[in-house]
Amino acid sequence: MKHILNKGRDRDGSCPFSCLPENLQPLPATAYYQKCQLEYNESNSILLFISAHMRKIAPYASIIIGLSLLFAASAPPVSATAQLGSYRWRNDNGTEATATFSAAENAPFANMARNTPTRLRFAAGNDGTQSELLRKAALTLQSGESLIRAAVIDTIHGYAYFGTYTVPGKVIKVALGVGDTPPTRIGTLTLNNGEDQLQTAVIDPTNGYAYFGTNNAPGIVVKVALGTGDALPTRVSAVSLNTGENFIKSAVIDPINGYAYFGADTSPGIVVKVALGVGAAPPTRVDAVTLNGGENSLQSAVIDPTNGYAYFGTYTSPGIVVKVALGVGAALPTRVGAVSLNTGENSIRSAVIDPTNGYAYFGTYTSPGIVVKVALGVGAALPTRVGALTLNTGENQLLDAAVIDPTNGYAYFVTNNIPDIVVKVALGVGAALPTRVGVITLNAEEYPRSAVIDPTNGYAYFGSSVNPGIITKISIAPKAQFRLEYASKVTTCGAIVAGWTQVPTTAVGEAFQMADSTNLTDGAATTHVAGMTDLNASFQPGQVKDTSSQTLRWSGLSRQ
Repeated sequence: MKHILNKGRDRDGSCPFSCLPENLQPLPATAYYQKCQLEYNESNSILLFISAHMRKIAPYASIIIGLSLLFAASAPPVSATAQLGSYRWRNDNGTEATATFSAAENAPFANMARNTPTRLRFAAGNDGTQSELLRKAALTLQSGESLIRAAVIDTIHGYAYFGTYTVPGKVIKVALGVGDTPPTRIGTLTLNNGEDQLQTAVIDPTNGYAYFGTNNAPGIVVKVALGTGDALPTRVSAVSLNTGENFIKSAVIDPINGYAYFGADTSPGIVVKVALGVGAAPPTRVDAVTLNGGENSLQSAVIDPTNGYAYFGTYTSPGIVVKVALGVGAALPTRVGAVSLNTGENSIRSAVIDPTNGYAYFGTYTSPGIVVKVALGVGAALPTRVGALTLNTGENQLLDAAVIDPTNGYAYFVTNNIPDIVVKVALGVGAALPTRVGVITLNAEEYPRSAVIDPTNGYAYFGSSVNPGIITKISIAPKAQFRLEYASKVTTCGAIVAGWTQVPTTAVGEAFQMADSTNLTDGAATTHVAGMTDLNASFQPGQVKDTSSQTLRWSGLSRQ
């Protein structure tokens, strides 16, 4: 399905309100080489800059240049609008970041010389109140590949790895699928006898390994080679933890320094430091720290490797967040301190972290569920409770399956309902409280207990604890394509002669064509240059186009 919204200004600067999409405001300046507005019915907040490099090759009395938007047929529209924020003409005298402007922002460029390459830069955005949040596809695994409790993702190569709560455990490799394409099963690795019931996992995609923690007593950490491309994962080796370090329920990884940290479901909780092993070398137990009395059952964990701390959530009433110093090199981890949550904020099952901004978010197994925001504390300072969001009635018992998109300011928590619900939560800027944005209800047979996220491409994947397991693909951002078009008009926005024409790569009678510039790379990301007004909270790169006039399918993530 293709939506092309053709709106333009009169050459004399007038633009009757009737020519504008409903609920959008006219641009503040006049131009006759652009559209008044860009509207599309996909809900999201984007600040997108499209930089087009083209050449005028025929004279026209009045030309309008504009953007159109293409939809994938599988993406039904939802209620929101986007608008064209600003535009500006540029010279072809530098890179995408350094080229000078040839006109003021939102000002016409009336003297474009024929056969002279010229650039045009567009911005688009919206208010960020919603995102696509649609169920796109699901993959049912094979019999026996059941109870998906652990998951990790390699977004660089396009695969996820799901661990089963079976005896012995299994690791299923799944190709994510490009765009809305459903995920596909690549194959399965069955672990050794006694390596049972995988409950947590961490990944080092750069070096090509994942590490799965078992529900054995003592726990076992199994090192798995991911496999290049569609090659199956393979078991490399394993390390058994010490007596009493039982039932591994949570884990975090510091791949740069070569260590992972595993939380035990014990009373009190124990954090075990494991060296990953260089290349195919086996993992080895380094040391452990036993937490204080009452800091029991470490069922959730997050890490800030840059600053050298991890945070473990307890399954207690109320929940406790314990800060642990990772230890430099082979030094043992140490307990720094803890913060007890408020009465009723019990049984922490899930956690996500935004280390850049200094906060973590913990989900409680209560009815309704509660998302508690915790400040990490600078250096060795203790973590502190900032505030909490209580979800709606019926959005109960937040499970292990939670993921975060810190760049765009959202986290996604799964409830223990029938059917389960994925709740989208805005993190809150600074010390602002988290807020509930929206939900998606999954199918009745989908019972997620693990999750991974690919925020760059705009998808999350949820592993269900059923037999056989199900991998559900959820879109968290609209996917769209922009393209450059032009049209000639008579007197008003609606008086377009013969419709709109896409700017071709090579013109055959058209008024414009694209111009390949030695200063640009087609498809490269745009940069946040001065001279264009931002619409929203942060910048999301668009695409530079100089050999073709249509972008690739692009995920407009939220709050941009």
